[in-house]
Amino acid sequence: MRVDVIAARRDRRPIPSAEHETPIALMRHDPGLIASLLSELFGVMVPPYATTRPHATDTRILVPRTYHADAILVYADAQGQPVFAAIAEVQRRWDPRKERTWPLYLAHLESELGVRAALVVYCTDPRIAQRYRRLFADPQRSLTVRPHFLTPRDLPPVTDPSIAHSDPGRAILSALAHAGDDGIRTAFPALASAVEAVGEHLSVSYYDIVAAGLAPAVSEDWRTFMTTTVKHRFLSDHLRTLEAEAVARGLSQGLEQGLEQGLEQGRAEGEATALIAVLEARGFEVPARTRTQIMATTDTVLLSTWLRKAVTATTIEDVMDR
Repeated sequence: MRVDVIAARRDRRPIPSAEHETPIALMRHDPGLIASLLSELFGVMVPPYATTRPHATDTRILVPRTYHADAILVYADAQGQPVFAAIAEVQRRWDPRKERTWPLYLAHLESELGVRAALVVYCTDPRIAQRYRRLFADPQRSLTVRPHFLTPRDLPPVTDPSIAHSDPGRAILSALAHAGDDGIRTAFPALASAVEAVGEHLSVSYYDIVAAGLAPAVSEDWRTFMTTTVKHRFLSDHLRTLEAEAVARGLSQGLEQGLEQGLEQGRAEGEATALIAVLEARGFEVPARTRTQIMATTDTVLLSTWLRKAVTATTIEDVMDR
């Protein structure tokens, strides 16, 4: 079970939006976030647990059909036995089919694991959340299901770096919830503190979640902030490897032509090679003319800009647009 926030799909299925995918990725990285939200906002007390693990999100029934939840987390005791489970859904629009699929998720999970399960639905629009609340409050229903609806109103922006450092998952989820607000850039120092707090093994993932969840212009400002103010460059492990190999190849060629000139040329060639490698790794077919343009570019600043765009772009035109 894998959520790939930035990878492009090569088939014809609709590409999930960053607004939908980034909260899911965050919840999977930080299962304790769901537990704290259930307790603080909805009064649902999660039993004491020692570990958490993701759970298969497909629900199969006798009729050959599969229903797919966004994320399922299992909370287990020290012996690995489940004590609680949570289903997380991100809902951006009204879908009356959820009246039947959400109860199915819960019933299947509780039956499979033998524990209580909670359904947390994050609605990006509070009006949509209210429609769902009315739907599930229908007194004529025999099957009672009580989803816990979470909206941006429940997640005030976090701008204090110390608060973000102590609860990084909440700080980042609040930023995703308010990604369209005019003042979201004031949260950058707090977000940087949150990324630092999760440790080196998760910092790249959290940085990518923030970058993918913000609007393109704000995302670019976020990357600039992190590389100029925090003075740290974040790339996914895969992209780090590609770039390091490409730069190394370019530098080795450049050094043969002279130290000063070779370093600059080698870096440009390395950046160009890395850019093409990233585009191909994400499934793009790089036209010959575009490949020639990239390899002929000697402006390392421009190449670095293209490389950053290549991480989240949906088309090659988005990358090459100056």
